[in-house]
Amino acid sequence: MRNGKRKKGGVYAQVARYSSIIFLLPSCLLVGYLIGYFLDRRLDSDPWISVAGLLLGGVAGLVRVVRMFSR
Repeated sequence: MRNGKRKKGGVYAQVARYSSIIFLLPSCLLVGYLIGYFLDRRLDSDPWISVAGLLLGGVAGLVRVVRMFSR
C-alpha cells in the first residue's frame, strides 16, 4: 500500500485470473464444436457446421480473454 492506494486483488487473484485462461479457451472451442457436431448430425451436413462452431467458439474465447484483460 503506497501513497494510500490499494492494489486491485492480490497475487492470488492474479494467479486465478491467468490460470482461468487455461480452461477458458479450450472449453469455448469444445462447446462450439459440440454444438456444431450435434447440428451436423441433425441436419446431415457433415463437417461444415462443426467447423463453423469451432471457429465461433474460438472467436468467443478470444473475445472473452480480451475482455478479461481489458479490465
